[in-house]
Amino acid sequence: MFIYTVEVCDYFIKPYSCSKIIVIRKLMNTSLDRIFAFDALRALLLIFLFILHAGLSFMKTEANDQWFYFDTANNIFFDGLIGFITAFIMPIYFVISGLFTEFMFSRHRSHIVLLKRIKRILIPFLLVMLIIMPTVKILVAILNHHENIFIIDTFFSDSGKYIWGINTGHVWFLYYLLAFNIIHFFLVKIGVLKFISGKLKSIFLLLISVFLLLISLFFILLMWKQNTLLGTFSLVPSVYSILGYLLFYFIGVSLPQQKAELTVLLKLSRSFFLLGFFFLLMFFLLSFQKINILLNPMHYDLYIMLSFVCSSVFLSIGGIGLALKYYKTPNNKISFLSKSSYFLYLIHLPFVILFLILCSSLNINAFLKFFIVLFGSMLVSVGVNYIWILLWKNKSPI
Repeated sequence: MFIYTVEVCDYFIKPYSCSKIIVIRKLMNTSLDRIFAFDALRALLLIFLFILHAGLSFMKTEANDQWFYFDTANNIFFDGLIGFITAFIMPIYFVISGLFTEFMFSRHRSHIVLLKRIKRILIPFLLVMLIIMPTVKILVAILNHHENIFIIDTFFSDSGKYIWGINTGHVWFLYYLLAFNIIHFFLVKIGVLKFISGKLKSIFLLLISVFLLLISLFFILLMWKQNTLLGTFSLVPSVYSILGYLLFYFIGVSLPQQKAELTVLLKLSRSFFLLGFFFLLMFFLLSFQKINILLNPMHYDLYIMLSFVCSSVFLSIGGIGLALKYYKTPNNKISFLSKSSYFLYLIHLPFVILFLILCSSLNINAFLKFFIVLFGSMLVSVGVNYIWILLWKNKSPI
């Protein structure tokens, strides 16, 4: 279940560069230099990313098509933890991505924005695919005690599952995001978004958008026969996965369009979040009920799917609203972690696997192994990030 964070764009805002930016600034009562709430969100979600990848191997339910190793030490607690994080982490990132990419289109010519996004997304994606993913495959082979780990079959071990044996792994998000940016570009070029924003002026626009998102996501998962919205790792991803995340992306695109919409988001953020938490509890209860009767909760179930849809939508939108409403003061540590989040996202997975290898032979419980993997991979990743910053003298291209 590769789920990750990414720096969605350069979000230093030029003063008075466009009316949309001024609207969102006034609503959050922040300066025109930086939206501090998104620093906090990115830093927090980066921590959740490490928790997610450190905990997946210790789930009681094995999701073999989403992860590559399951330890003999496991606990049902990690099923709940992973379910909680999965409900909101990727939807929030796609909403934020859509919002800031829309800001970029407001500030620059559309073709310049597209070129910036290609440079920002495609080059790191290719570097990870060429350097980090082969390293991941070797480490996974060691973790699973495969023989002859350096033979060519190791590097093309996914040939039976993916086109040309290429697995996008933990950068599937970049692959999706680049596609969404291209779609966004064409909609801007033909004027569709400007036309729609000119027609839709209502204080109920956010509520209408949330309702449509709930209905659309429900039918997408219903047709897909999946309980949760997940990324797929093929070069030709599932159309249902693409459509599901595209909905969240365009919720983000719509947020700067209307002052009334942002006002409603701030007012309803707490209610949305609490409602999302309620549906998440329902998701847990239904899933644990399946586990207790020795059934796999990842197998399609209408009620589990419906509870996930509601929790995902309300937690994501409510969480963003709470950040915008309450986090208005900068913090140096949070800002550093936020600025480093893209690089940490790109490099972290091999270190997670390395610590899984170190823990795999230890006769200790799942919680101790989890903390070793979590804190070990975080410390090493942050250390590598610090060295990277020093090498580039604080002018890192990533």
